[in-house]
Amino acid sequence: MSWKAPVIARSIATADDLTPAPIDPSWIIEGAPQARSRPLSLATDGTIGASLWDCTAGRFEWRYGGDELIHILEGEAELTSPSGAVTIVRRGDIVHFPSGQRVRWHIPAYVKKVAIQSDRVSLPRRLAQRVPLARRVVHMIRAARARSWALVAGGFEVASELALLAL
Repeated sequence: MSWKAPVIARSIATADDLTPAPIDPSWIIEGAPQARSRPLSLATDGTIGASLWDCTAGRFEWRYGGDELIHILEGEAELTSPSGAVTIVRRGDIVHFPSGQRVRWHIPAYVKKVAIQSDRVSLPRRLAQRVPLARRVVHMIRAARARSWALVAGGFEVASELALLAL
């Protein structure tokens, strides 16, 4: 078994080591949020990445291309999920965003986070994200699977009730 040394990425930022990372203008809902970031080197094979990111006040919708795990370092943000549920995240909170999710961010003043991204996405999920028909097919397969399991479970219940009646 091979052993690899841990990779350490320093996340302490100074005012001049974060570079502008503009938010897609079509994602901005309100205000003029100014985002900055700095990559944090982790895996050399490109399977996982990380960055230090901060942003000023504003509202925008973020579209996640891969899974992302964030840890809030400073400030706070109000996150609105596609279902309409609102969650306020503050310093110390950790949040996971699955690939393909869209979340509305409202940053009242300022937020800084460490973001860890994984671009590894399963083939069905990649297809569902890119092709609307594939998304529907994946949902139909999952629903059919759930129905078949419910029928199987129901069949066992009926069989066991008939067996008890036969006694």
